[in-house]
Amino acid sequence: MSFEFDPSPFRQTIEKVIEIVKTISSTPNGMFVLPVDENVPMAVYPRTTNTPLDEIKEAIGGGWIELIYMKVGDDGVQMFGDEEGKIKRFPVNPRATALFLLSTPGVSEHIVGQVVILKGKAKAK
Repeated sequence: MSFEFDPSPFRQTIEKVIEIVKTISSTPNGMFVLPVDENVPMAVYPRTTNTPLDEIKEAIGGGWIELIYMKVGDDGVQMFGDEEGKIKRFPVNPRATALFLLSTPGVSEHIVGQVVILKGKAKAK
């Protein structure tokens, strides 16, 4: 039995994640909303003040908020998702998962549902 592996879907996701890293790195303060659907671009909202938790909750679709801290380039960022996303059987977010795995070596976790990423002065309050 032979098995052929096609890396092109992964390559496309990694290329999209590289663009996300560039966008986050070049934006000093901001809120970024990353949908599950890879064909929907990441929304970027420049911010100069803290982001209210209600706004984060609305952006991820409600539910309990889970904080995932990680580094993107040289910057510490906050990623938020639905704490119960896996229980609710939300789909895997390929870009958020790849971003998390690339920024957190040795971890083998997947991220589900739409996520919010905050950087700089946009951090949650």
